[in-house]
Amino acid sequence: MSGRRADRALRRLAVGGAALMPMSGGEDWAVYPAGDRRRRPVCRLSAAEAGGLMADGAISGDAERRVITAEGRARLLRLSAGREAHQA
Repeated sequence: MSGRRADRALRRLAVGGAALMPMSGGEDWAVYPAGDRRRRPVCRLSAAEAGGLMADGAISGDAERRVITAEGRARLLRLSAGREAHQA
């Protein structure tokens, strides 16, 4: 899964304690700072986008809380390297 919203969500999840949780009243997911639902979400994803990140192994968790994995952090490093990563 690739997409600007998914990549943005991964960047937000890389901040300490952030968690992807289902939004109330729907199938969408949101990244909450420090996993605190009382705070305003910093990013929103559709159920398909969240499922794609799970399928790629970038996030893991259960039906209530998902967090970034080592694979997700590696993906962020590759994204930040840009084209320079492939040059000798």
